[in-house]
Amino acid sequence: MKKALLVLLGFVMAPVMAVAQPDFSGSWEPDTDRSEPAPSELYRYGRLDNDPARQASLTIEQDGNTVEVYEDARVLTRYAVPAVYIADGQERTVTVGNTGVTEQDMTASWEDNKLVIEIEKPWGGMPGNVMLNTREEWMLSPDGNTLYITTQHNWPAENVAYTVAYSRQ
Repeated sequence: MKKALLVLLGFVMAPVMAVAQPDFSGSWEPDTDRSEPAPSELYRYGRLDNDPARQASLTIEQDGNTVEVYEDARVLTRYAVPAVYIADGQERTVTVGNTGVTEQDMTASWEDNKLVIEIEKPWGGMPGNVMLNTREEWMLSPDGNTLYITTQHNWPAENVAYTVAYSRQ
């Protein structure tokens, strides 16, 4: 009887004990004070710049596992067209940017309270180039007002990590 009660209690408590997915929806402005910028512009993808006129804000729309990211047009960035991440752990091949030249393999999934995006693509934009592996971890502060995106670039010559913080508007 005790065993049956414990099993029943486990089924009832499992949804309560599960970690809730964060909601990244909203408008976000770069927070240079909380960011650890990349060591060179080569790594940044335009997300953070020391010139305030070039800092890119994000608008994020999220519906369950689908996260759409729009970046403002102050800089030419990889989000010139919206990036769509489907956090279901399935690998997808997507075209990057407006040219249609570069394809990348991308997987998005939830790990605890983080959105994890893993990308593999040719560095330099053309097929046949060295492959760049990127891992992004998106995490909200406990109060939900700061978004941290930690990026790790790995390729044969070097590994680089940096974190960009955004404040909810």
